[in-house]
Amino acid sequence: MISKQDIAKLEGLLMLVALAENNSKKKVAESLSLSVDTLNKYLADLEKELGIKLVTSNGRGSVLTHEAQHIIKMGFDVKKVIRGVDVVASHKNTMSGVVRVGLPLAVASVLHADGIDEFWQNYPNIRIESVSHYQSPNLNVLDVDLGFMLEPPSGSDLVIVESKVISCSFVAAPSYLAKYGEPKDLEDLIQNHRICGKLINYRYLKEWKDIMSRGSYISFTSNSNHSIANVVRSGGGIGIMVHDETRDTDLVRLKNITMKPQMTFYLVAHRLTKDIPKIRAVLEFYRKVLLNVKF
Repeated sequence: MISKQDIAKLEGLLMLVALAENNSKKKVAESLSLSVDTLNKYLADLEKELGIKLVTSNGRGSVLTHEAQHIIKMGFDVKKVIRGVDVVASHKNTMSGVVRVGLPLAVASVLHADGIDEFWQNYPNIRIESVSHYQSPNLNVLDVDLGFMLEPPSGSDLVIVESKVISCSFVAAPSYLAKYGEPKDLEDLIQNHRICGKLINYRYLKEWKDIMSRGSYISFTSNSNHSIANVVRSGGGIGIMVHDETRDTDLVRLKNITMKPQMTFYLVAHRLTKDIPKIRAVLEFYRKVLLNVKF
């Protein structure tokens, strides 16, 4: 039989999961409508029950101890079970309600919602909730119903619905090219031109690491696509971007650099939720959007 003590342990474990995801007691407390003192009591009670220290603090927030890493996986398993209960309930609402879509900012800046009016004409009671982060979404614990990733998903519960290789281009504003000219080749770019780059491109564009390590004038870096695009459009330098000439008319694709860096977008769903009617409808919409990307 489940005891009050068991329930208290589950509550403390879920608080620990929330802290692992946010690294901030203040954020967790605010999201759960609790005081930080109440959150601390949950964690302290769990530490007392287990006889180990679970959380420490540093200048950047709250950090799980080495001992806590051993039990946090169990916490995520509990969270997955809870999300599974939500899945059972969601089958009642066939074509209505919220569908959560995880969109890394690198993907969100490229995809265009062509056909969204037609989608809502067909499914007026579905609300799409876009959740954007710098990293890929965590579908393993069903934080979102479907999402895009920049690397193949890990785990047997995740299914690749569609994928597409996206080509990037070296681009600059006309004002920059009017002042400094177009690089003659890649080496000219590296040695003689200002370069604006996204930090996370190190991970997904292998060519970018070499360019950034050897570039003579790395003038601007950011983890934001929007910030990079603004600087490049303002004549700040040359960047690597997914470039749509039909939409990005204020940028010029450089013709002398033949290198074509590529990344792959993966549309991913969870095997437990992908066939729920409302999720399947949104999946099909984003699958068409991805296939229609012409880069």
